[in-house]
Amino acid sequence: MSSSPGRTALVTGVNGISGYALVEYLIRQPASEWSKIVVTSRKPLPLPWLDDRVEFFSLDLLWPRDKIVAAMKPYCSDVTHAFFNSYVHTDDFSQLAKYNIPLWENFLVALETVASTSLQRVCLQTGGKHYGAHLGPISPVPYEEDCPRYDDKGQNFYYVQEDFLFARQQEAAARGHYWHYNIIRPNGIVSFTPSANGMSEAITIALYFWICKELGQIAAFPGNQFFYNCVDDCSSAKGIADLSVWAMIHEHIKNEAFNLVNGDTYVWKYFWPRIAAYFSARAGGPAQIGDPTEGGTTMENTVLLSDWAKDKREVWNAIVDKYGGNREAFDYGTWDFFDWAIGKNWPTLSSMSKARKFGYQGYVDSYDCYIETFRAFVESSEKELHTLRNPFDDSVVTDQVHHAGPEDVDRAVAGAISALKAGPWKDFTGVQRARCLHNFADLAEKEAARLARIESLATGRPVGGIQFFDIVHMVETIRYYAGWADKIEGQSFIDDDGLYKIIQYEPIGVCAGIASWNATFMYVAWKIAPALAAGNTFIFKSSEKSPLGALALGPLFIQAGFPPGVVQLLSGAGASGAALSSHPHISKISFTGSAAIGRKVQEAATRSNLKRVTLELGGKSPAIVFPDAPMDTAISVGSGFLANSGQICVAASRVLVHASIATDFVDKLKSIFEAAAERLGCNPLELDTDHGPVADRQQYDRIMAYIEQGKRDASLITGGNRKGEQGFFIRPTIFLNPSEHSSIWREEIFGPVLCVKVFQTEEEAIQIANDSEYGLASCVYTTDVTRALRVAGKLESGGVSVNIPHLPSRNTPLGGKKQSGYGKELGKHGLMSYLDAKTIHIK
Repeated sequence: MSSSPGRTALVTGVNGISGYALVEYLIRQPASEWSKIVVTSRKPLPLPWLDDRVEFFSLDLLWPRDKIVAAMKPYCSDVTHAFFNSYVHTDDFSQLAKYNIPLWENFLVALETVASTSLQRVCLQTGGKHYGAHLGPISPVPYEEDCPRYDDKGQNFYYVQEDFLFARQQEAAARGHYWHYNIIRPNGIVSFTPSANGMSEAITIALYFWICKELGQIAAFPGNQFFYNCVDDCSSAKGIADLSVWAMIHEHIKNEAFNLVNGDTYVWKYFWPRIAAYFSARAGGPAQIGDPTEGGTTMENTVLLSDWAKDKREVWNAIVDKYGGNREAFDYGTWDFFDWAIGKNWPTLSSMSKARKFGYQGYVDSYDCYIETFRAFVESSEKELHTLRNPFDDSVVTDQVHHAGPEDVDRAVAGAISALKAGPWKDFTGVQRARCLHNFADLAEKEAARLARIESLATGRPVGGIQFFDIVHMVETIRYYAGWADKIEGQSFIDDDGLYKIIQYEPIGVCAGIASWNATFMYVAWKIAPALAAGNTFIFKSSEKSPLGALALGPLFIQAGFPPGVVQLLSGAGASGAALSSHPHISKISFTGSAAIGRKVQEAATRSNLKRVTLELGGKSPAIVFPDAPMDTAISVGSGFLANSGQICVAASRVLVHASIATDFVDKLKSIFEAAAERLGCNPLELDTDHGPVADRQQYDRIMAYIEQGKRDASLITGGNRKGEQGFFIRPTIFLNPSEHSSIWREEIFGPVLCVKVFQTEEEAIQIANDSEYGLASCVYTTDVTRALRVAGKLESGGVSVNIPHLPSRNTPLGGKKQSGYGKELGKHGLMSYLDAKTIHIK
């Protein structure tokens, strides 16, 4: 092995399968081995690497050579090891040479020009076409590296590429510059690619299975009978990276060519059903057309995917709408290439005996290789799947929800950074950002009924409340922040000390939001809209209990015109949130949830990079009812509380009522609760349903435990038990005068359990109301405006409503005190939390 530390790598084609995998491999090697990694492709990176050693520049190797040299000079003058992974795919094999020969020749000449003194090794990746696999049956099989060249009739551009490599090496040696090469010849590459690529065989299979499953069709093997029954092999892109680096750093194997396959073989007849099982799809074999003759000349593909796929885009769009994902992924399918790959009437196998003789031990299981690619295709690196159940009847909504893992979070952050710094978003004007926000609001408004149904399925919330309150609030809030996008102004100060002072406000960077499950669409508006209006990028993680509604918004963000990476939606549980909270490249995180988890978010944010944090945490909100309050107005505290079955953070779950009206008030409140109980049990998907079940079994058990404790600590007025045998329905419950230390009085229950206490004086009411670790919201019921303002000023909460249940408003700040968190969402305060003030002094 070479003892030269600190190599500089140059990798081309990094948006392609093997180039991407090679960079992924290199960044996992120590800096002492690879101190700098220069990467290039024609198009910007959709998924940049978060590694300080990586330097990217755009390069089209079909440019004029002088332009290529000029583009490479700032980055490549110290390159020691160059990996060429570029390839132009066309449907017409006769045209491959037209593009790929100058692609390689331009690269090598420019590389020698720019890195004339540093270059040590060059790695050329070719492929199975070197052996004529694309032209017809050849012998021997499997292919060996020393097979004599066949009569290619001018179609094998790999021969031309290799001959040019040999000639340039000899010319360099004649000039006294000795560099060496390795050639890697994979056979049928199978791996993830971050962009559309002509050789994405596994992604094509994934699309085929997903669509067949959605249509209820059997996924027939699209190739012919011969290939269905013959032995096949393939090459993992990770394996290509491993062999390429292994060969390039060993001196004793310089100037050698190596085949690369995974190391195993398979027969599609048995392999196809295994892949189908992964997708829970039905698999079928091919149909044989005509009688086979020697050479299989009458064998034809059962399904020509290039024809089959022509009318399937809308089916794929429907899949994305239903489960989330990327509409553009349909374009990653290389249907024509796959038709050829599995429609040949001859075997295409490669031998790795030469690499083995030189000591290479790499091996990849081909089934695992395909499955790993499929997992990347559905945009999750984690194997864990989450099952969602409908709390109305405990039926399974889906068992296919992925939890985002650390790699998924890294990928999301990388995409957000790219969108912020390299994509078009950084150049969007405020007017353009506003237009995107307005477009999204319009789309969400049109899709309100569908979105409400999707959100209701897993949460049990009545669709009417979601459609006509949550989504209306979301749309209005997004439009409100769209109005701010072009009105973010700075400040200047009079020159009174010889300095002209300017304050300007800038986006703070990549932001993230973690939301509770009880109001997904509202949280989307509170967190994402102000961040985007300010020019940031955003990663939103919904609760593991309610991921479907947020994921359904993904296509709308794309249709609204937001560039890729600006908004990204993740699903997952605590580990996903922890990865966001602790990520060193996220500048701010906004969290809505319990106080206990909020503390963990704060700690992780502090330990990682001191990111900004907004915490909207739990509440045990009081409502004070004075004797002069109109009774009909005062008892609205009850109907407001029961919205969403008490699962609202600002809900007034502690009601303080003056002794002089307590009996009448409690009787009327009881009537409201019992009327609600009578309507309880209806299907949340019906528009006239106004009360649903609690969110899930865990929430049900938690609430019922509080109720049992309440029966020991207070007088039960109504409710206190389950309604019906189906679903997680809890009768609205009222407890009267619990002890001041009772858990039902002091802790957030987050369910349909209301506590009432009687007070005698205004001072006593204020003291009882403030005797809580929480301080999110409060309500005051009185006709005396002076009293209302006086009491509101003394209540220790972030917001106070008079004569109405407290609800968030798009243009006023929402946020708590004490253990209810800090920082504000909504209003101008919410916008400013996503901006950074910069001071400029001019002498």
